[in-house]
Amino acid sequence: AGLDVVNVTRFNRKEGNISTSTIKITFKDGNNRNRFIHTGQKVDSMHFNGEAALQNKNPVKCYICLQFNYVAKYCKTKQQTCAKCGDNHRIEQCTGANHAIKCNNCNGKHLATANDCSNFLEQEKRTLNLINQYSSTSSPKTTSPLLHDGNEFPSLPNMYQQQQGLLHNDILDELINLLTSKMEKIIEETTKRLFKSLQQKIKKIKEIISSVETLINDDATSPSFSDSGEDVQIINPKDKKQSTTTTTTKPKKQINKPITVSAETTAKQATTTNTNTHATSIQSSTTTNDSIK
Repeated sequence: AGLDVVNVTRFNRKEGNISTSTIKITFKDGNNRNRFIHTGQKVDSMHFNGEAALQNKNPVKCYICLQFNYVAKYCKTKQQTCAKCGDNHRIEQCTGANHAIKCNNCNGKHLATANDCSNFLEQEKRTLNLINQYSSTSSPKTTSPLLHDGNEFPSLPNMYQQQQGLLHNDILDELINLLTSKMEKIIEETTKRLFKSLQQKIKKIKEIISSVETLINDDATSPSFSDSGEDVQIINPKDKKQSTTTTTTKPKKQINKPITVSAETTAKQATTTNTNTHATSIQSSTTTNDSIK
């Protein structure tokens, strides 16, 4: 059956040395033992079940010095130790009080032979590990599954259940695809709306900024025009006064003295006077026009 067996022995009764139906099988490693325990062994038409052997898990202890891992035969002290107080005498000869109990191994308040001693529990755990440990440590420790375990050997679904499962999976895939496509469309529409609203807001902000800039420029240029206007208004009255002064000046009266001049000179004087009067009339007209302005 593929099991590596080292030894097979049959148990006998103490009285009469009669053989029993119990057999002890020693395997090469723990994997073979665990496999045999889980699956059993079939011989011809018979099936044999197996169980792990019960080992003595109590740790080895010397009854002289009350130490672990060896027996009294190999004790080196050969001197009795009291299990109650830890002194060098028997427990029957101990005169210590009950409240003065002290363990010789862990210094706890209990007898050295108590099973709740921390050293005893530690040694018991170590013994169990040694019992379950086998010589072959290279091979992985895998346990064989039980034949009648539904979790290890689940029943196969029939064809109808398989078809129903496939249809269910197809429907789920279609629903997922539809939902994803709709979500993508909704996301695209919302992003477009957001971009459009953002562009409109940016446009409004630009218009507001441009209008504010124009108002600032108008306010900055208006004082220069007022200053130039005031200069004109200040200068104009002076010009008016000058024009009025020029118009109000009267020509001085000239005393015409009798002069004897020739006809040519009189003609020249007449022409000159005419030109002078003409010039004065032009000058007066210009001054009057300036005053009217």
